[in-house]
Amino acid sequence: MHKISSCRQFYEYKRSFQKFGIEGLVDKPPIPNSHPGELSDEVKCKIVNLSLKQPTVGQQRIADQLNLEGASVSATSVRNV
Repeated sequence: MHKISSCRQFYEYKRSFQKFGIEGLVDKPPIPNSHPGELSDEVKCKIVNLSLKQPTVGQQRIADQLNLEGASVSATSVRNV
């Protein structure tokens, strides 16, 4: 069993145990090709378009603009695109 490194992690283990019993504590392999936080192609295109239209605007401002339009995106994700 792994050493618990934080209170948050403890409560994650606790919820998993309460929901699934002892099986909830077993380490599971990662799901291949699973990237739940990956941006959609549409959002990536919006980032590129905004960057080209306004080359002096920074990543935070682009992220803020997209968030106002309903796309949940961070400044780091904008930078990575």
